[in-house]
Amino acid sequence: MVCLIFLLFKELFAQNDFNLKHYLYKVLKLLFLSFKIVSYSLLLIMTIFVFTNATYEYINLFLTSMLFSFLIFYIDTKKKKDNFF
Repeated sequence: MVCLIFLLFKELFAQNDFNLKHYLYKVLKLLFLSFKIVSYSLLLIMTIFVFTNATYEYINLFLTSMLFSFLIFYIDTKKKKDNFF
């Protein structure tokens, strides 16, 4: 979120004209990157929590992180194939 605010102020106070399409492209790229980082790190953290905790309290978060990781993997393969970003 901090990166998005920084990007907004950088674009607003730039010397050149404000290009909304270019700005939205940058925002979408940053959002996708942040979603990717959260998804993969949650998968790693929840794997550790599930296998170290004997009560399996974190199994729902583990399954959610797996779902998000598969979604990210699908979007990445689609992106490479269709030149999405």
